[in-house]
Amino acid sequence: MLTMPTKKGLEMPAIERINLHKKFDELHGKTAEFAEYNDCAVKAVALLANVSYEIAHATLKELGRPNRHGTYLSQTLAALVKLGCPSMEFFSHRSIIKRYPGQGPGLKNITTHHPRRYPMIWHNAPNMLLKSQHHIAAFVNGEVIDWSVNRALRVTNIIIPIASREQLDAWIASKPVNTIYRSY
Repeated sequence: MLTMPTKKGLEMPAIERINLHKKFDELHGKTAEFAEYNDCAVKAVALLANVSYEIAHATLKELGRPNRHGTYLSQTLAALVKLGCPSMEFFSHRSIIKRYPGQGPGLKNITTHHPRRYPMIWHNAPNMLLKSQHHIAAFVNGEVIDWSVNRALRVTNIIIPIASREQLDAWIASKPVNTIYRSY
């Protein structure tokens, strides 16, 4: 098993790569049909709003996203509101990290593979967007549905639909399912 050194000299086992989610493969197939790239926000909007790639693409285009270019976060959030998601709330990653077992609370950041590394913490989390510096991914039904699931992209913003507030409060108040550290 591979291990990764940390600043403190402690080692955390590397998680194994997994196959991409079927929903992501379907959305990625639409990328070629639209001759698109840099369309991570289109896929994230489609997944979080539970609409087709075509609808998400048209909505973002209507809000000013040029084809084959990245999307501003404001456009992504406006598209979600337009597609029926309520307004969004930015959420602090510290309240998630402090629940991690073992050496986890000492971490400074959340990455896109944390839901797999700490499934006992993320198992009943609300749907959300995980924004990194140059990428955005959807976390839906307990898993990251994106190519970044096999990478450790540092999450800079966690954005949760306010309609999920009750689920969010219940998740934060709940105890982890299993406090034994397991690597996957």
